[in-house]
Amino acid sequence: MIHAIWFMTGLSSQRDMIRAIKAEVPEVTIVASHQQPRYEILAEADYAYLEPPLAGYDLGSNSANIELMLVFMAEVVNKHQVSVIHVGRNSPFFEGHRSTIESWGVTLVTGARGQASFAIADNKQAFANHMQAQGLPVVPTLSARSLAELEHIFKRQPFGATDFCIKPARGIYGMGFWHLDTTAVLLDADTKRIHPDIYLAAARLDNERGHQFSEQVVMPFLPGIERSVDIIIDQGKVITAIGRCKKDAVQYFEHSGIAFDLALKCAEQLGLDGLVNVQTRDDANGQPFLLETNLRPSGGICFSLSSKVNLSALFARYVTGLWSAADIQAHVAACFMPAHVRSTSTVLPLPLSLPSLNTLPLSSSIGQPLPDTFDLETIS
Repeated sequence: MIHAIWFMTGLSSQRDMIRAIKAEVPEVTIVASHQQPRYEILAEADYAYLEPPLAGYDLGSNSANIELMLVFMAEVVNKHQVSVIHVGRNSPFFEGHRSTIESWGVTLVTGARGQASFAIADNKQAFANHMQAQGLPVVPTLSARSLAELEHIFKRQPFGATDFCIKPARGIYGMGFWHLDTTAVLLDADTKRIHPDIYLAAARLDNERGHQFSEQVVMPFLPGIERSVDIIIDQGKVITAIGRCKKDAVQYFEHSGIAFDLALKCAEQLGLDGLVNVQTRDDANGQPFLLETNLRPSGGICFSLSSKVNLSALFARYVTGLWSAADIQAHVAACFMPAHVRSTSTVLPLPLSLPSLNTLPLSSSIGQPLPDTFDLETIS
């Protein structure tokens, strides 16, 4: 029986996941695709494609573009007998077409089943409200939808003397995050610390220049340890998970603990499905609070290889039916090894071309033709 998994456009972990699966599960064929000519990702797969260009992945996008994507997907599934499709970006679009995609005989993995979970996870205020309603400890969160609301929050100091922080209500990679600290000076920019008065002055200047204010969330700054837990979960039932405890530049792997259990409860409560990530942070007393959840693998999911657990490979074995949940749990119990790692900087030589005809699109009517070579200046 052929086992083929298709990894469509993902975030920073797409390449590492493909490599991790191929290293341990050679019987699984890997198909990869991307919206951009990301050769360093596509070269790792057995078959690679550039996805058709879309004017956004919103459910309200041009119907012709949607049809083009679905036709492309159907042909790739048929050609390679794909059994599982994993999407890492634009998941609500694919979730909205789940019935069509799964009618082809494949399993679609988006991170959840149904749009409700995406709406909660996508907005940090909605996430905080939902977790609080479920009785799970979550970082207190206030939303500002305008500059006036933001100024009001700053003025009334809702968290007392505690430092607080701000970030966009929607976003990834911690973009837009600032630790608001009255002792901060301009030279603290690299640590993402800024004086509240300076932040407000910059926000007012943006407003005067006509920049549209995007919804921000304000919350107390928790000084404790941050954890990131990557979870394999099947429609709300946790299969296994590995946590990373972040202490300065060093990360420690965990397979138990109060914060670890809290992350699993969060994923279960949301009924998540696939390979997802939940983040927590401790307060000054070491009490963990939910920070946010991502309905996708974390960028550091393959760090878990140092703990002797290859989560990506376990995910591949599970979704293709090669291993059962019990098989995976027994494997992790036997193999997990506490370890600590430090992330280092490196560079990756990019291939100048993709070998073999397998990388060509199926027809001129779908997909984008893969160029024989690429201009380094066009690759970001």
